[in-house]
Amino acid sequence: MNYRLSTKFPARRAWITGGASGLGKQLCLELAKDGWTIGFCDINADALQQTAEQIRAAGGKALPFVLDITDHLRYAEVIAQFLSQTEQNGLDVIINNAGVGDGCPFEEYSVENWQWIVGINQMGAIYGSRLCVPIFKRQQSGHIINIASAAAFINPPGMSAYNVTKAAVLSLSETLRIELAREGIGVSVVMPTFFKTNIMQHARTRRG
Repeated sequence: MNYRLSTKFPARRAWITGGASGLGKQLCLELAKDGWTIGFCDINADALQQTAEQIRAAGGKALPFVLDITDHLRYAEVIAQFLSQTEQNGLDVIINNAGVGDGCPFEEYSVENWQWIVGINQMGAIYGSRLCVPIFKRQQSGHIINIASAAAFINPPGMSAYNVTKAAVLSLSETLRIELAREGIGVSVVMPTFFKTNIMQHARTRRG
C-alpha cells in the first residue's frame, strides 16, 4: 500500500483512539496493510479483540487497550505501556479519533451531558496530544491527526454541544500546527461530513 505516512515514518508506530469501530477501526486496518505497529483503544473489550485479529490478519502488529480516554491518569499509564512495546519506545503518529455524537435544543441539553461530551470529544483530543507531544519533541518528529467534523464550522441547529466540541478540536489543531512546526512535528485536522459510523451509539438524547 505504502501510504505517504509510511514513507515518512519507516518505524511505523501509531496510536489511535476509538479504534474498535467506525472510522477508527478503518484507519487501523489501512495502516495494518503497510505493516504498522498499532496501539489502539476503545471502551468495548470484545470489539477491541476482534479488531486486533483483523489488524494482524492484514499485516499489522496490534496492541489493544481498554481505555476511557476521559481518565487522564489511566490514559498516561496506557501510553507508557504502549511505548514499552514499540521499537525504541517511540511513536510516529497519534490519531485522536474517539468521539460521540449527540444533540437536542440547547436549553434542553443538561449540564451533565455537556460535561460528558466535552470530556470525550474535546478533552480526549487534548489529553492525547499532551501525552504525545513530549514524545515527539524528544524524537524531533511525529504527527498529530485530529478528527473533527464539518460541524466545527457549519454549526447545524440542535447540535450545539457537538458543534462546540468539534470547533474546539479544529482550534486546537490550528494552534498546535503553528506551535509545533519548529519542533519537526506535523498537525492535521480532518473535518468529514456524515458517513456510516457508530458515533451515535452512545448518544444520551434521541429524537424521532
